[in-house]
This record gives sequence, structure tokens and C-alpha cells, in this order.
Amino acid sequence: MAREIENKLDEDFLFYLGFTNSFFNQLNKKDVDRCRVWLQKLCGETCDGVNKKRNRNIYLSNLVLCMQEGKLTEPFQQPPNEVDISNALQVFGHQPTEVAPPEWLHDFSNIEDDEDQDVRDGRTYLATRTLPGGEGAFAYLAVTLADDEPRWLGGGEGVFERVMEEKFKEYVPPVSEMEQILLRRKDPVEREKVVSFYDALLQNINKELEEEISPEENDVINGLVEQLVNDLKNRGQYAQYETMTAKQRRMELLLILHDRVYARREKILHRQEVLDDIQEKTLPPSFFDISVQEQDKIDLPGAMWEQAINKQPNKKNMDALFAKYPHVLIEKFLDLLANEKEAIAVRMQRRHENIVAQMRKELRKEGEKGAAKVE
Repeated sequence: MAREIENKLDEDFLFYLGFTNSFFNQLNKKDVDRCRVWLQKLCGETCDGVNKKRNRNIYLSNLVLCMQEGKLTEPFQQPPNEVDISNALQVFGHQPTEVAPPEWLHDFSNIEDDEDQDVRDGRTYLATRTLPGGEGAFAYLAVTLADDEPRWLGGGEGVFERVMEEKFKEYVPPVSEMEQILLRRKDPVEREKVVSFYDALLQNINKELEEEISPEENDVINGLVEQLVNDLKNRGQYAQYETMTAKQRRMELLLILHDRVYARREKILHRQEVLDDIQEKTLPPSFFDISVQEQDKIDLPGAMWEQAINKQPNKKNMDALFAKYPHVLIEKFLDLLANEKEAIAVRMQRRHENIVAQMRKELRKEGEKGAAKVE
């Protein structure tokens, strides 16, 4: 226990010490020199035991207070080598373990409760008190919930947790089944990947049907065909295909597989459309609405970017290019460079157009609000 207190006192000492640098500029040069000597004493002396470390901390905390006020008082006006810091309690006195209530607190003691006062949920009370001997402090937090319930609900006996759980169910509506479905939806990128996967399957099936690739080259489809055959056998629907030639059977199975994959793809797309429509109607519109109406759109002239696109590198760089590379390669490089700059210019132009459109939209809205007020 004593060791833990010593560690805490060391932490407090370092905490107080961190304030000293910020207060040096509030002292005159003479007091700055005195402070440095005192800090050397407090930091340099060996302190073992709770009492010595507590006395050291008391001296340092009072020194910091003097520095904050901009003037050193006793005993810090004396040379530190003439002061025994073990008498800190005699010099600075005992620190009160209880803080006297302020006078303004009694002003509320005679105020009668207002029956019309809104005492609904959400008021918070915090009470704190220091522990004897400077060993720390404890705090008590309470929350009011309603008039017909205990005003103070403490923890430890499960009262607070139980009441808060009941209130949560009362004030927070349960998530509907549709909201749960929407929350489980994958993001648009993942949904697009699923559709792309089915498109790739359909493309491979069509290529084999059109004899652009052989069955041996269609590994993914081969696995699906095997699963289809097993499914047809389990359903007792495969007998009609056993009498066909291998090529004819393959074509028929590919057609069935194509229809199934296509139906699955369409089902996914339809489900996404339905959920998108529900989500759009269920969720509120975004605060960050960047959509603009046709009247707010603007097309900036492309001539402002033309010079930047067609501008060639400076003469020094061009001479260096011609000295090292063939003319044909340089011409190709300049064409590619112009194309790249054109793509950048197009993006920049669209960005500027969007900015101008948003500004026009905001100005139009402000004008409409002003006109409505005038009317």
C-alpha cells in the first residue's frame, strides 16, 4: 500500500513539474534564478518514503502557485539550502480534507419546489469528496429519469442498469424487420461485383455455345455443368439427356445453365431495385445534397483550358529530348502528354462547373427565401 502511495506521489510531482516552464515568463529575472535553484533542490534531493515525498510535493505545488501569480513569497525568497522541506505542514499548514460549502449554496435552501417545473429525464448530478490524508477522492454520479421514480439511482445493486434498460426500450423504438434487412445490405461496390460475376458466367456460356472456346477451356462452366447434372439426377430429370450425343447433351445443359444463371441475375437486380426504392423512401434525404437543377447548371468555355493542353515543354527540355530520343518517339510522347493534360483539364472543368452550379443554387435559394419574406 505504501509503495502505491509513493508511486502516486511521484506521478503528482512530475505533473506539477510540467507547469513550471510555462510560468517562468511571468517572473522577473531575480525570481527566475531563485526558482531554478529551488527546482534543482526539489528535483535533486533523494526522497524516500511517503512523508518525504508528500513534503516535497507540497513545496513544489506552492512554488508553482507563486510562479503562476508572478511573485515568489516565503519561504521561496530564502536560499533553498537553508530550508528543511520536511517541515512543509508547519510552513504551509494542513490542506483541508473537506471544502466548506460556498455561501451561494444556501441561497437555494429556501427556494420551494416549483410544481410546474419540468423535471423530465436527463438531469445529471455529480458529487465529489476528497479522502482523508490526501489519499485521493471519490465521486458519485446520478441521473434523474422521471417524477414517479427515485430521483437518485445508484449503481452496485443493479437498480440503475435495470431502469436504464427499461427506459431504453421505452424511448428507442425497436429496429423493424425491413431496417434490419437494409442494414445487412452490402455496399454498392460489392453488389456490382456480384452482378459482374454472373455477367462473366453468361459470357463464358455464350462463347462455348457459339464455339468460340472449347469445353476443355471452360473450367468454371465445367464445374457448374457437373452440379447441374447432379441436380437433374436427384430430381429424376436426367434420363432424357443420356440418349443424346456428348455434344448435343453439352449444348442442352449449357442452355439450361444459361437460363438459370440469367434468372438468378435478374432476381438479384430486381431485389436491389426494390430495396433501393424502399431505402430511398425510408431513410431521410441526406444533409449533404449536392444535386442541382437544370437552371443552376453552367458550361464553362473550353478555350480557357486549350492553351494549357497544347503548351509544349520549354525549349531546354525539348532540346534535351531531341538530343536523346528519335523525333518520332518525341512526337508520340507529346501527343500522349496532351491527351493526359486534356483528361486533367476536363476533370478540372467539371469540378469548377460543379462549384459554380452549387453557388448559383445557394444564391437562388436565398433569393427565394427573401422573396417569400417580402410577400
